[in-house]
Amino acid sequence: MNDDDLLAPETQVRHADPDTSHEAAAKLGNQTINHKRVLHLLRATATWDLQTGRPSAGGLTDLELLHEWQRIYGQVPESTPRKRRCDLVRMGRVAKKRDSGGAVIKRHLDGSNRIVWILGDLQLGEQPKGFDVTTDARL
Repeated sequence: MNDDDLLAPETQVRHADPDTSHEAAAKLGNQTINHKRVLHLLRATATWDLQTGRPSAGGLTDLELLHEWQRIYGQVPESTPRKRRCDLVRMGRVAKKRDSGGAVIKRHLDGSNRIVWILGDLQLGEQPKGFDVTTDARL
């Protein structure tokens, strides 16, 4: 299942749900675009290691995600990328980056510690979608 199928508004409701639920799902178009933006930004940080045949996940903190979002897509409320990232965590599409010691934490200039987020399929050790393993191309 690709990102379009997973995030399509019609997949957010069941056939037996009331009409109001279907109407609400139809209005999710903006959120679906925003989910795709989060996936794109996280995917852009990942690389494929040709020597090991495994992904190097890269990843972004919520603050880095916000900064990259605003640099590429323009200004949004601070909570927009974080909320869409949370949705994607619940869907299994985004996960905490982990090493042998647990979740990877990055210290920011303001002194705060923040969790690094990666694509969920990288957490599972699969090749990320959109990569050409022969050239180690990034999206």
